[in-house]
Amino acid sequence: MNKSEFEQAVRTELMRVPIAERRTWDNNKLFFWFMKAKTDNPRLTWDRCPGDPWQWVPGICKHLIGPNAF
Repeated sequence: MNKSEFEQAVRTELMRVPIAERRTWDNNKLFFWFMKAKTDNPRLTWDRCPGDPWQWVPGICKHLIGPNAF
């Protein structure tokens, strides 16, 4: 998938986690979640990503985790 498809797929997967749980998360918990999500969903890839896709995930999900998550 391309960058925008990857971003949407990551957000969609993350929204399956209850918001009360995500509000307690920091980037470390997000990392562990992403590693498991990638294992569970092998289609969660970004073709021709400039580097490891993880480096983009915190920016993609910054408004979906932490105390101000929505």
